[in-house]
Amino acid sequence: GGSHLLLDAFNGGAIVTPAACAELVARATGHKVVLDEAAFAPVSKRHLLARMLQNVKGIWCRQEDWARVVRVVDRLLALDPGAAAERRDRGTAPVNLGEYERGFGEWEHYLSEFPNAPDGDEIRGRLRRLRRRRAQLN
Repeated sequence: GGSHLLLDAFNGGAIVTPAACAELVARATGHKVVLDEAAFAPVSKRHLLARMLQNVKGIWCRQEDWARVVRVVDRLLALDPGAAAERRDRGTAPVNLGEYERGFGEWEHYLSEFPNAPDGDEIRGRLRRLRRRRAQLN
């Protein structure tokens, strides 16, 4: 491949060497890292957009802004319809908004699409508990 530049978006677009990048990551994470050439490989526009949307999703999850989480998850699923975590979160956000039927349907879709998901038992348990609690309230 050709020559590539690594730019620091948080420092006015300054050019960063691989060694300086490793130092920056070490400061941010608190431990030394070894970055190989793959760490500096260019990414597609789609990958970059997905990464940015993941960051926005994380912010809105921490702020518990579930309506915005739903919107960003929809965009992430448009980029990658097979993204298991996004399919799961497409149910979690409505449940957190109190839109139980919508969320339950999304979780069921997630469980049917990804029956061996690592968190499948946890999601099934949440579905059972929430359905039981809702039945008791009615």
